Formats: sequence, structure tokens, C-alpha cells
Amino acid sequence: MEARGFIFPSRIIGILFLLPALFAGSLAVYFYTSTNRFLSNAISVQGVVVDLKPSASRDGTTYATEFEFDDEAATKHRAVTSWSSNPPAHSVGNQVEVLYLPGDPSSARLRSFTGLWLGALICAVLTVVPLVFSAIFLWLVPLTIRRVWPLPVPSKSPPPLSPSV
Repeated sequence: MEARGFIFPSRIIGILFLLPALFAGSLAVYFYTSTNRFLSNAISVQGVVVDLKPSASRDGTTYATEFEFDDEAATKHRAVTSWSSNPPAHSVGNQVEVLYLPGDPSSARLRSFTGLWLGALICAVLTVVPLVFSAIFLWLVPLTIRRVWPLPVPSKSPPPLSPSV
């Protein structure tokens, strides 16, 4: 079999790895830009942790933080983080920094790495792994096949003579 017979399947595999990398990369960019947009418009206020909401998970119980804060009109609001952890990230009574969009207190988030950036980071990491495999199958495998594949051995018989006219 010729080297080309192995290069084409390698490229197909590389493309198959490239598709999830593009999807995860797109999600990473989306999460990053939406968090940046949120931070550029958000108002920062102090809040207080009022409760820890338990939820069952595979590894036991995790706790989401419920917090209370006053908006610019001095109206009290309550919100719960979209993520949970074990051990709990906060204790009841802790002071926390709350970010929310003006006129939309339901957009409230705690200023923390987990609440703001973890989604973008996870998607970025999920982009790197298939991207590396894609590069291996699209570039490195074909390059290696071309360099190490044995070249056809030329025959030792003389070339056929063409008839003279």
C-alpha cells in the first residue's frame, strides 16, 4: 500500500477532532465576551450571605450561596449562585461583593473566579485537547508518513526500447 492510503484517513480523523475543538472554542469565546460585557456595565455593591442551599450530587451534597443585597434604589433583593461547591464557598453572615446590571437586579452575581470565569476556562481547556489531536492527525501523521514510508525500489531492468520509425 502507498503512503497516500494512510494520509487521507489521518486527515479525516483530524477533521473529526477539529469539530469539537471549534465548538468548545466558540463557547469559550462566548462566555469570555459575555462576562467582559457584564463586568464593564455592572454595579458593585456589598451583600451578605443569608443561606446555603444544599443540592444532591454524585459525590454528596453541594451548597449554593444565597445572598442578599440592596440595589441603587435601596430595594432588597435575594439571589442564589448558579454554581455550588463542597465545602461551601461562603458561610452565612459573610460579606460578599455583588455585581449586577443597572435596572436588572436579577442579573446579580458574586465577584468570584468561579462565578465569573470558570465556564470560559473549562471551555478553553476543552478546546486545547482536541485541537492538539487534530494538529497531530492533520499535520504530524501525514508528515511522518511521507518521511519514513519506504520509497518504491526502482527496477533494475532497462527501460523498454521504443520502436524506431
